[in-house]
Amino acid sequence: MGQLNLSVRSQRCAAAVQAYGAAIARVIKKKKGSAGGAHVVDLGTGSGLLAMMAATAGADSVVACDLHESLCNVARQVTQCDAACVR
Repeated sequence: MGQLNLSVRSQRCAAAVQAYGAAIARVIKKKKGSAGGAHVVDLGTGSGLLAMMAATAGADSVVACDLHESLCNVARQVTQCDAACVR
């Protein structure tokens, strides 16, 4: 029963991440078309996931910051490990 709940929660989490990624991509595409560029600031970045999504979606620049230095370090490590998302 515990594993089933974890599986369902994982699927919901994956669906939410996909939805966020799609929404970020739509907004960046729209901004690039209407304003000529898309610049993103991710305040309270945590792991940096949304910042990486913005970079992957084609943002011209992405700045990610967090109040907690330990989370900034995590975001740096995550983006360094996923060099395909960092431009």
